[in-house]
Amino acid sequence: MDFRLSSRRLRWVTLVAAATIMTSLTPGIFTSGGAIAQNLPSLDQWQSAGFKPNVDTTPNRSDVGGTRGPENAPMEGLSLMALVPKYNQFGVTIAGNPQILVYLPTAKTDRIVRLELEEVTPGRLGSGPTRKFVYAQEWEVGQNGGIMNLSLPPSIPHNNHPQAQRSLMQTNQDYRWVVLVYDNTDAITGQVEGYIRQIDPGQVNWQNVEPTAGPIPNYLASLTPHRKGTVLFQNFVWYDAIAALAQAYQDDPMATAADWQQVLELAGFSPAEIATVLTQMAQSRQFIEGELL
Repeated sequence: MDFRLSSRRLRWVTLVAAATIMTSLTPGIFTSGGAIAQNLPSLDQWQSAGFKPNVDTTPNRSDVGGTRGPENAPMEGLSLMALVPKYNQFGVTIAGNPQILVYLPTAKTDRIVRLELEEVTPGRLGSGPTRKFVYAQEWEVGQNGGIMNLSLPPSIPHNNHPQAQRSLMQTNQDYRWVVLVYDNTDAITGQVEGYIRQIDPGQVNWQNVEPTAGPIPNYLASLTPHRKGTVLFQNFVWYDAIAALAQAYQDDPMATAADWQQVLELAGFSPAEIATVLTQMAQSRQFIEGELL
């Protein structure tokens, strides 16, 4: 089965909006000089102790073609941004179906969000890395801005045996993901990328875990989303940490606002951008969900 989807759609389908519960938080917690989350690694700690990619993660492109002008530029001045450590664009996951989060700016039209996944392997003798297409999926979303959660499936149909399934990602293999956004004229209004590796829980030198925790997957499953996100963040498991913190934010925005400030700082958002994003989150608590195409 060919997963390469056309970016052009002849019709638009109805947006499935994320549910919202609370509409406001205390504005004072969103100042750029606000408190940093307790017990979460700093940028220096993350760089020194975090997992490292096996490939060169220097961006090979920051945007691609398409028409980008006043009519389809983001409305509030923020661009599409990846929620991944800014200094190397890389993170690991221990989940079978990891989640990739991006910040999607407000727009003037409905949009298509496309996620592509490539297997990437270091080149030989100084040559660039080799890439192999693995998967793509598209969603339709509306005009609202906010954080969007893009879930990867644990398995996909086998290339040679469509009736059988194979794992989407292989353990300890680096993958490059790309998110592209198209407006309703098929013009590309933004592109971001990052890298992900699926690892076994046994490859993590688990810290700050209770001695009687038992198997790590069972232990993590027993925790509240906020505690789970904190433990994963402290152990540098990026993708699963921010996915848990996203769920925790839905449950208790006040308790997790400082954590989200730390996440956004690590992802390279400026103080002004952090204030804008956190204020948006406080006003609607909306994590964007699109209609799968």
